[in-house]
Amino acid sequence: MRWSSVSSSEVGQLVTSRRRLVTQIAEREIDAGAWTPEMKVTDMDKAAQILAGLGGADNIDDIEACITRLRVEVDDDSLVNEQALTAAGAFGVVVQGSAVQVVVGPEADNLVDDIEDLMG
Repeated sequence: MRWSSVSSSEVGQLVTSRRRLVTQIAEREIDAGAWTPEMKVTDMDKAAQILAGLGGADNIDDIEACITRLRVEVDDDSLVNEQALTAAGAFGVVVQGSAVQVVVGPEADNLVDDIEDLMG
């Protein structure tokens, strides 16, 4: 198959499928206790690692970027794994009930876009 014959929608579907798979693997690793604080961000896609640290796609009600932070509304704050978020590169995590703020720096907008892509 020649690349010139691949449509942009096919490329988009492939990227989305890959990201969903990475997210599922990350969630399973954390659930199974395979995640350790020593894991580096390069071990899995950063957005997928953050998504897993927030308790997975099903736990997120709303997510938006605010300059240097991810502002997230979650269903169950007990599923938020602050160690996983820090290992993913977060500079800080604030959990107040169902409201979670993840300080990630100026890449917040890009991360929200990637996380929303992963969530479908």
